[in-house]
Amino acid sequence: QVFVFMSAKRFKLSNPHPCGVRPLGNAILLNKSNDSRDAGTGLLRVLSDEGLLAVCGLLDTNSLAACSCCSRALYCFSNDEDVWRERTLGEFGSSFPFQGTWRRTYCFRKGGKVANVTIRSKLFSDVLYQSWYCRTLEIPRRWWAVDTIPRVAAKDLSPAEFVRRFDDPGKPVIITGACEGWEAMGKWNREYLEEVGGDSEFMCGPADMTLKSFFDYAHKTSDECPMFVFCKNFADLSPKLAADYVTPPYFTTDLFTLLGEKRPHWRWLLAGGARSGSKWHVDPNSTSAWNAVIRGRKKWIMLPPGVVPPAVYPSADGAEVTQPTSLIEWFLNFYDQTRSLAVERWQDHQGYGGLVEGVCGPGELVFVPTGWWHAVLNLDDDTLAVTQNYVSKANVNSVRRFLRDKKDQISGLRNEAHRAGLAQDFDDALQKAGLLDTEAVEKAKARAIRHDVQAGGGSFWDALRGAGGSLSFVR
Repeated sequence: QVFVFMSAKRFKLSNPHPCGVRPLGNAILLNKSNDSRDAGTGLLRVLSDEGLLAVCGLLDTNSLAACSCCSRALYCFSNDEDVWRERTLGEFGSSFPFQGTWRRTYCFRKGGKVANVTIRSKLFSDVLYQSWYCRTLEIPRRWWAVDTIPRVAAKDLSPAEFVRRFDDPGKPVIITGACEGWEAMGKWNREYLEEVGGDSEFMCGPADMTLKSFFDYAHKTSDECPMFVFCKNFADLSPKLAADYVTPPYFTTDLFTLLGEKRPHWRWLLAGGARSGSKWHVDPNSTSAWNAVIRGRKKWIMLPPGVVPPAVYPSADGAEVTQPTSLIEWFLNFYDQTRSLAVERWQDHQGYGGLVEGVCGPGELVFVPTGWWHAVLNLDDDTLAVTQNYVSKANVNSVRRFLRDKKDQISGLRNEAHRAGLAQDFDDALQKAGLLDTEAVEKAKARAIRHDVQAGGGSFWDALRGAGGSLSFVR
């Protein structure tokens, strides 16, 4: 992608890089070669831009500093923010006061300071420029203007109606007014969270930080992928936060509670600034989820089960996902393509035609059915939310299959020793609660044994699929 605007006599960049770096395509349009790069990188010129950044990441700090003094081109590569972010987090973990940039933060932590040097290079690099562009881009309104997720007021939606219209058929919905009566709605802001969080360190991706340190970072950073709070043990760290909200009536029947202390982690505190958020993923363990916004706004974009977003590449077993570096990069390069696919195939509601998107604001929650691909972009600073994953009668069999067939992918375990037997533990708990038809289970096992003999192998669940049978679940 070439980031230029045409004018009568010259090209003007929409967001100039502080060191004068331009997109590679500009070298062609401006009829200039990339001599600055080749001359300034010496024998390293044979490496790609990604390769040069990788080398910078491997150098010790003194060597990296020396490298930055060799040429304008190497100054640009050795001072890339991502290089210094990895260095700072790797060396100091969570023990740092953020100074506006990662290079300044590292030097401050070391007791030094960064010299004010202005470098104007003649370097053309997509890698360096796009990273800068994504870090400084103001979120375009068109990215969040589309609103196709159904919206229903909580006062007009009973729990039974929610199950019939959304949970059973697996359809997303935004429920407005769902957080009415929560103390969090009147109390949660930066000051309150810093007070009740105290000196406890909350999970913020690659670092654990106090909430005071996190908010200080969030208000100063220009990271392409800003860190955000996604903390699974917030209720233990600050019981007051957990007491400030209640599970909405639509989700109080959570069958994973039958596992007691063996249930995987299930609720999280979320806090982040604008441009932070979750890249494309499917929720763990085949669970469904709800996400309630206390403050700020979240842009949601969702695709039906099995419909993989453009430029997102899950592994064959679904355990890993490869995708662009940041949400902003994905929106820049693939959002319009995804929208076009949805328009072209609007009749295919189980395919790209099933794309839905919308904005969830304060006091609203979004329901994410099992298996749906989704990405979430925070639109405002100090966006605060809580989310819970749960198992309902609508998706319990999907969860049971996952626990039995994909033991290695079960996430959120409190004790690794629970992994091998969790599927059986869940079945036993369901049967003890009278929620499984025991006779149907035994018949299914018998079919599985016959299928195994005939087919020469395969799992219990393979047998059910191959024999066309199913498990009865008492609803």
